[in-house]
Order: sequence, then C-alpha cells, then structure tokens
Amino acid sequence: PGVGVGGYCLTKDPLLASWARKSFFESPYDLSMSVNSVSINDQMPLYAFRRLYEVFGDLKGKSITFLGISYRGDVGDTRFSPVHTLVNLIREQTDRIQLHDSFVSYWEEQDCMIESDLFKILDLSTVLAGPQVGSFFSELGSKVIKVENKRSNGDPTRQWKLEVEKGRNTISSYYASANYQKESIFLDLQDVDDYMILLSLAKEADILLSNYQLIVANKLKVDYASLKAINPNIIYAQLYAYDADDTRPGYDLVMQAETGFMSMNGHPDGATAKMPVAIIDIMAAHQLKEALLIALIKREREAAGSLVEVSLYQSAIASLANQAGNYLMADHIPKKLGSLHPNIAPYGDSYTTKDNITFLLAVGSDSQFHKLGKALRSDHLLSSTFVSNSNRLANRLEMNGFLQHEFGQRTFEETDILLAAQNIPFCRVLSLDSVFKNRLAKNMILDDVIAGDAVKSVSQIAFTIK
Repeated sequence: PGVGVGGYCLTKDPLLASWARKSFFESPYDLSMSVNSVSINDQMPLYAFRRLYEVFGDLKGKSITFLGISYRGDVGDTRFSPVHTLVNLIREQTDRIQLHDSFVSYWEEQDCMIESDLFKILDLSTVLAGPQVGSFFSELGSKVIKVENKRSNGDPTRQWKLEVEKGRNTISSYYASANYQKESIFLDLQDVDDYMILLSLAKEADILLSNYQLIVANKLKVDYASLKAINPNIIYAQLYAYDADDTRPGYDLVMQAETGFMSMNGHPDGATAKMPVAIIDIMAAHQLKEALLIALIKREREAAGSLVEVSLYQSAIASLANQAGNYLMADHIPKKLGSLHPNIAPYGDSYTTKDNITFLLAVGSDSQFHKLGKALRSDHLLSSTFVSNSNRLANRLEMNGFLQHEFGQRTFEETDILLAAQNIPFCRVLSLDSVFKNRLAKNMILDDVIAGDAVKSVSQIAFTIK
C-alpha cells in the first residue's frame, strides 16, 4: 500500500553515518501511505521525493542505490510505475544512481560515479553576498555544500517570499537566486555530533565562506584559526559589514545610505531612493570572488591557505568610482540627478516622441553629438554653443529643449531608424518581462531543483574563456 524506508549503514563517511544513526536508529523514518489517501501513481513519487529532500537536503552529488525494488499494480509496463517516476526525479539531481532488481530489465544497470568537482566549497554564509560566491563556484563545476542553521530553519532568505509566491514553492525566489546547485545540510553547531560533521567537511574543503561576526565564529569554533588547525591549506573567506572589530550587522540598505549611494539616487525634487537590488552585497561578492581566485593562485604557488577578508562598506566605497573622484579632486558633492550623468551630456537625458514613447540618449563623445546634429539637420545643435561636452553641460537645459522639439516631431520608429543609421547610442526603459525576451538574457537563465521545487535564477557568470 505504500513505500517504506529503512536499512543498515556501513560507511566511513561521518556525515552519512550521523544521518543514518539519527534517521534509522533513533527515530525510524517511514514513508508509508494509505492507497485511499493518495493517488499512488501521481502523488506518491513527488511526496517521496520531497521527503527525501527533508532528510538528505539537496541530492546533487549524492550516491543513491535502489535495492530490492518491486512493484505490482494494474499498470502492466513498469516504466509507468511510481518508482520509475521517483527515480527519474532523482536522476535530474544526480548521476550517481545504481538500480538493482526488477527495473534493471528496463534500465541497464549502470555505475555513473562521475567525479568532476573543481573545488570543494563549504558555504556557511547567509543571505546574498556569500551565497552568490558559492553559486559562482558551483556554476564553474565545484561541489558546494551549504551549511544552514538547524535552530533557525536555515538561511533566512528561504522565507523571503513575495506576496504572489505564497502557497507556491517551498523556498523563495530570493533564496533560489543565490543558491544554485548546492547541497544543503542543516546543522546545529552547538551540538557535538553536528559540529564533528562540520569539522569533517572542513578538513576536505578548499574554500570556506562565512559571514559570521567574529565573536560568533569564535564562540562556535568555526573561526579561521580553529579550522586552519585541521586544514592548513583551507582558504577561509570572511565577509564583514565594516571590519572585524565592528559588531554592527551588514544590511544593504544601511550600506547604500552610509556610503553615499542613496544621496545621489533619485530625481532632484523626489524622495531619496535605494537601488532596487542589493547592489552593495553584489559588489562585495565580486570583490570576494576576485580575492579568492588570487588566493587559489597563491595556494598553488606556496602550498598554503589564506584568510581572505572583504568589507561590505569598503566594497561600496571602491565602487563610487568617478563620483568619488568628483568629490576628492573637485570638491563636488554629487546630488540627485535622476538618470542624468554629472560629467556627460546628453547622457541619460530623456525625450518623448510624437507617438508618446520615451527614450534616453547615451551620447558619450563630441563626434557622436556631431553625428546627431547632422542626422537631425539642426544647424543650432551644430553651433559652438554645443560643440564640446563642457559646452553641452553648461547649456544642458537649452540643448534638451531643442532635442525634444526635434524628436517630438517624429515617431519612435522614425527616431529608431535615424539614430541606428548613425550608430548613436539610445535606449528605451524595459521591464523584466521584455528583458527576458532577449536572446542574451535568455541564455543567462539557470534551471535547478531545490527542496523538490523547480526553480529559476540567473547565472553568476557573464564571461567566456577560449
């Protein structure tokens, strides 16, 4: 009437041994279900698949053997049995699967123990910056084990769901965006057995990712000194909000506000605004990726691990770029300009066509502006008033008045043809439903299964190496 799970575990793997001891011997685990309460063919495989996830965590990279499989039902062809469906679901997650007994006649018995891990990454981080680094290495072919806090039900972003997501997937799209192809395990690091599991994983890790505050890491004995003692070659990647001595938490909103980003963001007469993505976390993640790649080169040359530390605050400061330069060299304090650029015009300036479509120009040189004036056949735009970028910045209001007059007499299609013919940069503002119709954007979409749910995210990799 159902499916049962049980058995003996004979292994040298402390992680598997601990799981088996707790799951089989301390609290026997049963998946039995009444035929009357569930559709055995349709619902049971998905139910069993989800229950396997609850026990094992992510199935990626795990070795699974089906022993003594049998099925009797009113469907003659075993290819349509619920166990077949369950095996196919698992096969989407791992190639390390061996089948024995009645299904061997349909699927040839196979051994797909493929070892293709680039590096072994132990991800103790939460939220976005650290997990994105883990996802980056996962995409490159590394085995990434995400250790989540059993006491708090894991990474808090698991529950950060949009209103429209409620009742859909088990985990949030936010969590999925930063945890691609990871094997998740839930540990209580204050529990002796769980801590020993962590140590066994740390012994084999190439890189450990952490955003624990130093005081917490020391208390849990997952600080660099503790783990270096058992793995001298480990590269320990630590994210701080500010620095090691500052105990304040690091929230992206706070970082955007305290590092000047929000003072520059928004329209001149409008409310202060933050960026719609956690941009400081993302920039800190890039800093950490770069540092880790350098640390890996160092380890290759010197056969030694490293402590790599990245500050969210300093990552934000490093990203101020020309705006910091404007202040440091010209005492200019940037103000809110909307989409306008403080150093270039017309760059970010917007115009509306005769058919009421708004677009922006991104003219980055005097020669491009000269082409624009010729294309519009405007002697005034070609005059000395606008001949150089500095002239255009000084006379921006007048320039935009003339440009709006010209574009307001044309449809967007006419404008598109005119600007494209002269290779003048321009754009419309697109929403994400339009963005992901683009071939390049589509190519960045990743498919994954987390906690039994089919999820999508975008790739962390936007480069190729040939």
